[in-house]
Amino acid sequence: MTATFSTFNAKFYSKFTDLKVFDCEEYNLLKVVLDGLKVDYFNRGITNQTIFKNQYIVTFLLFAKRMKYFYEIKQAQHFCKYVSSGMDVPYLLFDNGRVAEKQNGIKVSFYFNKIENYLGPENCYTIYQSRTTLKKGIEVGRLFMATLFKRYTKDDRVFIANLKNTYRNIENLQVFNINELYNIRVGINKFFDEFRFWNFILKNKAIKIALFQGHYHREGFILALRRHKIASVELQHGLIANEDIFYIFPPIVKTVAARALFPDKIFTYGSHWAELLRKGAEFRDDQIDVLGVYQELNNFVSNRDRDNLDKFLGNDPMILITTQTFLHEEFIEYIIWLSNDLIKKSIKAKIVVKNHPSEKSVVYQKINSLKNVKLVSMNTEYLLSRCIWHVSCYSTTLYDATRHRCKNFSLLISKYADYVESFVKSGISALINKNENPVEIDPVVISKNNTTSLMLYEDFEYHKHKLSSIRINNFLP
Repeated sequence: MTATFSTFNAKFYSKFTDLKVFDCEEYNLLKVVLDGLKVDYFNRGITNQTIFKNQYIVTFLLFAKRMKYFYEIKQAQHFCKYVSSGMDVPYLLFDNGRVAEKQNGIKVSFYFNKIENYLGPENCYTIYQSRTTLKKGIEVGRLFMATLFKRYTKDDRVFIANLKNTYRNIENLQVFNINELYNIRVGINKFFDEFRFWNFILKNKAIKIALFQGHYHREGFILALRRHKIASVELQHGLIANEDIFYIFPPIVKTVAARALFPDKIFTYGSHWAELLRKGAEFRDDQIDVLGVYQELNNFVSNRDRDNLDKFLGNDPMILITTQTFLHEEFIEYIIWLSNDLIKKSIKAKIVVKNHPSEKSVVYQKINSLKNVKLVSMNTEYLLSRCIWHVSCYSTTLYDATRHRCKNFSLLISKYADYVESFVKSGISALINKNENPVEIDPVVISKNNTTSLMLYEDFEYHKHKLSSIRINNFLP
């Protein structure tokens, strides 16, 4: 997707006068379609469209896969039994696996440590979205094989038939091109696989409430939660903006919102974000509330990491660049230019690059040879407390940086120009082009007091009681 988010939204919704065309069974596939178009599976080489193939062929393919991965499937099934034995608790925590290190060196969940401590570890079960060094809980990847190649049941075949029927209705609209229809099919197939997995995992469990970050790209998960009468609760994990695709939906969405696989409730960092959400059509007012900063934030780094950073910086001030997913080529281009510009002008400053937690550092290997650049995986809060200049694009890290009085810059990347403009207009960051040096620009620094007055980040200790007072009957159909 090369258009800005605003352009994408305008183009997409202009195609419809009624979003009921995405209805399927008791739910609506709007977000599944948006998932396919936003992710753009075609250009990422993702090809899985199994449910759209001839089902006799699919039956054979699934059998062949079961034979090929016989031992892996058996192991996954064993893990499923292990998971089942631990899920006789009220809370499911679906964690992306990000780790925080505390002062005592103990590693904990960045997103759920405070929440789990409040709800009681004995009341929570954790499943990780991706690999993690944390020991408690289990990873989805070790479980998914248990259901991916299972033979289709009668219910599966009915589910598939209904999905294909809705897809034909979408195709018959003739408003999507070949590549877009490809992406929609892959998105629907992913939705089916995801639902099938969670439907199996959650069967006959005691779970009442599931907490997670990010409702988008998790539509199969949310449908499984609904069908098992489990309340879905999203915790804000990043930026919410008027320009977004998956937040602050236009009025046309209101007629299908209850069926369109949004979570039952969303908690935000502060009142600022809650008020933004109330402008959208996806949530009722009673579904939106403030939880505060629930993450495990601290400035702790190991002595080794601190010493390595000090050795690299010497007496030079620090430019911190925090990257964003799928933008590594643009950031690499800018980092190389900035490195050369600092040397050419004999500016005493060095560049520290912190890649996004969802990015592999290997994608930034091109910058490893630059003598005044260092790629790190250190605590972001600590890096923000050390830097003078901070460059990102449209990340919430720019908001985080205001707590440390950093000089904030949003790098202008054309396909996110609407987001960048929003940051600049709000005064959170100054605009910087790919041929500009932050050291030579003097933006207005937002003070910590101003950040507080905006009600961006509120106190988790003040709001945490809301977690235990969630009334699931208010949300479940």
